[in-house]
Amino acid sequence: MARDLGTSVSELRILVGYDEDAADLLQRRLRDLRIDPARIEPAVMRDLQRCCSQCGVKTLCEHELEDRPKAAAWPKYCPNEQTIDAMVAEKKL
Repeated sequence: MARDLGTSVSELRILVGYDEDAADLLQRRLRDLRIDPARIEPAVMRDLQRCCSQCGVKTLCEHELEDRPKAAAWPKYCPNEQTIDAMVAEKKL
C-alpha cells in the first residue's frame, strides 16, 4: 500500500496517525492564493497534504490565515513553500 501511495512504510504509519483534518490549513492557504486544489496534479497534491499534515507550526499558520498580516511569515516556515511558490509563478504566466 505504501508503494502505491509513493511513500515509505514508516511514513505511512505516521500519516495514519493524523486525523482527516490534518491538511485543512493547506486548503485555506491555496484558496487565499486563488489556487484551485482540483487543478493540482494528484501526486503533487498528495505531497502537499503529506507535508502539511506533518508540519509542526500549525498554530502560527492558522493565526496568519485568520489575521492576514501584510508581512506574513508563512513562506519562511511552510514545508510547502517552494511548491506553492512555483504554482503561484505558473499561474502568473
